[in-house]
Amino acid sequence: MERNAQQIIIKKKLRLLFKTRRQDFLIHNKSLLTDDFYVKNYCHQIERLIKNIISQKQVRFSQDVQVATNKSLINNRIVIGGYWPLAMELNLVPILRYFNDKLFNICLPIVVAPGQPLIFRKWSPGDQLIQQGKLKVFEPKDDQELLIPDVLLVPLVAFNNKCHRLGYGGGFYDRTIHKLRITEKREILKIGMAFEAQKIQIDNSFTDEEKALLSEFQTEETDEQLDYILTETQLYSNKNIKSIEDSEYLSF
Repeated sequence: MERNAQQIIIKKKLRLLFKTRRQDFLIHNKSLLTDDFYVKNYCHQIERLIKNIISQKQVRFSQDVQVATNKSLINNRIVIGGYWPLAMELNLVPILRYFNDKLFNICLPIVVAPGQPLIFRKWSPGDQLIQQGKLKVFEPKDDQELLIPDVLLVPLVAFNNKCHRLGYGGGFYDRTIHKLRITEKREILKIGMAFEAQKIQIDNSFTDEEKALLSEFQTEETDEQLDYILTETQLYSNKNIKSIEDSEYLSF
């Protein structure tokens, strides 16, 4: 069997394994979807990572005295691309509300067609959304402004500690990130949003059969590596890993 065909089968099995694993994890950790502590923790970690972009914006707009001295105006020129969560995904809505309150522009993805990159339209709390596609994902209406993200918060089924993600199989985020980088010449901050239970790591929480499956996982040429993966306890970068409990990223 060709390597690509074999990896398709392996990834299908991994998606089933990690969807079940995520569901079991959340049944026993329901507070992770609603607890203010965890929501604030995710928000503060993301905010720390965004500081780099704010610094770049301040340099770019330094000739505009008003912008250079007003943080809210800087925030207003940064676009955060989020997602509306499916069942059992990390609930991003409180996080998006947090950044909306801080005057960042928020946008949500729209599936244009199979095999095409995503586009993003502006979203604000209270905006009406419509359900689209096979997965019945909530998306902004067509009359909302098109935006290009500076920061992309990415859903995933599983990930490894090198910040490679396993998505749902449509390739939408891989194509989108590739287009933004190559066609749009945009270097965006890419942060995967996850739980520790979604990590591809061979340990005793897996059966021998599952361990064998995990060892077969490989990334493909078209897979786009993320800059960071953020979970409830860890911040992974594509260079290293930091524990949230004792890292400099903890802000409270």
